[in-house]
Amino acid sequence: MPLKYIFISLFLIHNLNAQTFFSESTPANNQISFAISSTPANIRAEEYGRIEVKARLEKGWFLYSIAPIEAEAAPLPTKLDLTLQGGSIAEGVFYETQAIIKHSPLFEIPLGYHRQKAVFYHNFRVPKQVVSRKNQASVSVAYQICSDKVCLPPTQVTLQHSFLIESGAARSDFSQPRYDVERIMPAFEWSWQTVQFLVLAFSSGLLALLTPCVFPMFPITVGYFQKQNKSSLWQAIVLFALGMIGTYVLLGVGVSSLMGAGAISNIAAHPFVNLGIGFLFIWFALGLMGYQTQLNFSLGHYLDSIGKKKWIDDKSATSWGAVFMGIAFTLIAFTCTMQFVGTLLVTAMFGHWLLPTLGMLMFATAFASPFLVLAGFPQLKRVWQTKSWVEVVKKVLGLLELAVAVKFISNADVILRWGFVNRPVMLVIWGAVSLYVAAFLFGWLPIFKYRLTRFSLTQKLSLIRGAWVVFFTALAAYLFIGLNQPLHGWIEAYLPANISQNQDEEALFEWLATPEEGLKEAERLGKLVFIDFTGYTCVNCRWMEKNIFPQPRIKEALENDFVLVQLHTDGGQDYQKWQELQIQRFQTVALPFYVILTPQDQVVATKAGLTSDAGEFLQFLQSKPPKL
Repeated sequence: MPLKYIFISLFLIHNLNAQTFFSESTPANNQISFAISSTPANIRAEEYGRIEVKARLEKGWFLYSIAPIEAEAAPLPTKLDLTLQGGSIAEGVFYETQAIIKHSPLFEIPLGYHRQKAVFYHNFRVPKQVVSRKNQASVSVAYQICSDKVCLPPTQVTLQHSFLIESGAARSDFSQPRYDVERIMPAFEWSWQTVQFLVLAFSSGLLALLTPCVFPMFPITVGYFQKQNKSSLWQAIVLFALGMIGTYVLLGVGVSSLMGAGAISNIAAHPFVNLGIGFLFIWFALGLMGYQTQLNFSLGHYLDSIGKKKWIDDKSATSWGAVFMGIAFTLIAFTCTMQFVGTLLVTAMFGHWLLPTLGMLMFATAFASPFLVLAGFPQLKRVWQTKSWVEVVKKVLGLLELAVAVKFISNADVILRWGFVNRPVMLVIWGAVSLYVAAFLFGWLPIFKYRLTRFSLTQKLSLIRGAWVVFFTALAAYLFIGLNQPLHGWIEAYLPANISQNQDEEALFEWLATPEEGLKEAERLGKLVFIDFTGYTCVNCRWMEKNIFPQPRIKEALENDFVLVQLHTDGGQDYQKWQELQIQRFQTVALPFYVILTPQDQVVATKAGLTSDAGEFLQFLQSKPPKL
C-alpha cells in the first residue's frame, strides 16, 4: 500500500478513536442539528411538493456534500434516502445548496462541503388518488462532519415528518417540481480571490469607458468645468467624482437589495428603457454633428441651474451643480454597464453587502477617473474647438452613434415583437450610414453644412482620409451583401434575433422550452440536458450562436449527447420565471449562461459568458456527470 494511503488510514483511525474525547466535552449532536419540513404546507392532489432537510453546524465544523468522492480512503459523502408513506410519490433525487469546493492536499482531489448551514431537497408528487390524507416522510441521513483538526466517525440519523393532503383543485403554482435552492452566503473573508475580484471590478470600470454612452460625456465635462471659478474648482471636481461613485454604489446595491438582482438586468432589457437610450443616442449624435451646437452642453447648463438656486450661496451652488452632474452622468451610463453590475449585485440581493459594495466602489472609481482628469484640466476644451481633425472625428462619430441608436431601438422592437426593425432593415440603415460617412469624407456630402474639401484632379485626398473612404465604402458594400447571405459572426451578433413565425426552419438546433421537458426527454433517451440561458438583446449570446455552436465538433456534441433547452430571461411569456430560476439556483444573471444537467437534475457543470475558444467550450461539453 502506498505510504500516502497508510497515512490516510492512520488519520481516519485516529479520528474514530477521538470519539471518546469529543463525546465527553462536545458531543456530536452539539456540532450539528437537523430539521425536516415540507412545502407547500397545504399540498393538494395532483400537485408537486418538496421535502427539505436543513442542517446547522457549529462554527469551525463542516459537513461533506452529497456529491460522490472518487478517491481511496476518502471521507464519506453525505447520503440521504427518502421513504414516503400514504400515497405520495418521490420524484428525482436529492439536491443541495451550493457547496464550497476546495482542493484537499491530503486526498489530492477537490472536496465539496458545507459550513454553517446546508439544505437538502427532494421533490415529490401527490397523485390524483391517495391512500390517506395523512402522509409520512422518513429521511435517513448518513453523514460525517469534520473540523480543521479532526473528523468525527460516520453517523446516521432518521428524521420523520407528517403532512396532510387537503381537498381542492390543483393549483398552477405547484404544477411542476421546484429546483431553486436557498442561497447561503459564507462569512466575508479577505483572500486572494477577493483581491482578484476587486481587480476585475476596477478593470471592468475602465472597459466601460469604451461603451458608446460615454464618448459624448467628455466634451460635456470639459465644457462644464471650464466656466467654474478657480477658487472652488477642485472642490467641484471632487464632488463631481463622488457624485458618480456614490450614485453607482447606492443605486446598484439599493436596487438589487430592494427589488432583487434581476432588477438590474430587467431595467437594461426593458423595451422602453432601450427606446429611451436609442433616442438619447440620437440626441448625442445630433450634438456631435453640429446640429444646435449647444445641444450637448445644455445638460450641464440645466444641472448647473439646479445647483444655483437663490437660497444658497455661490460656493454651495457650484458644489451642488457638480454633484448633480455626477449623478446625471451615472444614470446615462448605467445601462451601458449592466452586464457586469447585474452579475456583481446578485450577492447584494442575498444579504452580503460588503463585497458587492466594494466591487461597485472599485468599478465606479475606475469609471470616474478620466472625467476627474478632464475636469481638472478645463483648458483641454480648446482641443475640441481648434483642431480640425477633431471636428471631423466628431461628425463621423455622430453618424456612427445614429447607427448605435438603431441597435437599441431594435432591442425594444424584438422584445415587443413589432418586427419593424428586423435584420434587413438594420442592415440597410447601417449600410446607408457607412455609405454617407464615406461620401462625407470624400467631400461629396455635408453634415449640417459642414463639408470637407472635395477630391478633384487638383485637390488630392490625404492617405489617411482616403483609407477611411475605402474602409467605409467596403463596409457599406459588405453590409448590403448581408441582405442575401450570412455575415461575419461579430456583425451577426449585433443584428436582431429572429422572432418570425418560421424561425424553426432556420434554427441550427431543435430547442425545448422548459427544463421539465428536457429532463423527461433526457431520461427517455439516456442523454444529458444542456440549458442555454439567453436573451433577445444579448449580443454575446448571438455571438456564441453564430460562431461557436455551428463548429463541427461542437454541433456534433450538442446534437448527439444532449437534450437542448433554451430559456430567455429578458423577454417572452415566462422570462421572469427563468430569470428567477437562474438567480435562485445558480446565483447569477450573466448571459449567456450554460448548464449541463443529468436526467436526475444533478448539476454536472456550468459556464458563464462568451468564449472564443472552441476547444474550451468543447471541454465544457465533455464534462463527466457524477456517479450516482
